[in-house]
Amino acid sequence: MRLAIVHGERDPHLEQSPAWAAHWPAEQRLAVVHHADVARALWRAAVAPGAAGRTFNVADDAPLTAWDHLYRLNGLVHPSGSAAGTAAAGTAGTGFDPWEGQVSTEAARRELGWRPVYPSAWAAADAGAL
Repeated sequence: MRLAIVHGERDPHLEQSPAWAAHWPAEQRLAVVHHADVARALWRAAVAPGAAGRTFNVADDAPLTAWDHLYRLNGLVHPSGSAAGTAAAGTAGTGFDPWEGQVSTEAARRELGWRPVYPSAWAAADAGAL
């Protein structure tokens, strides 16, 4: 299993994200996955015929941006007041690649029948699972 950044109840990953997300362009995305969805993926891989030795990406359907980590999830206020202003300043001359770190979960879906219960961090938050 190749896991995205894992989050969930009593997990500090999202709370700790300002320490590193502050150095990223605002639109930089990071794949995340809820720990309940990780457990389901591991179980499905353990019992699926032919899954032994295979690699499966496990992530939810909505990668979070640096802006999400800093300002939406952690309630910090950016001086510019806009994601666009931060993004423009953060990407100038950096060689920013919007696809870096993005993964496909197609094999886990197709071969294991796996689907995230929490398709986004927002869904997990709405369900009280953060």
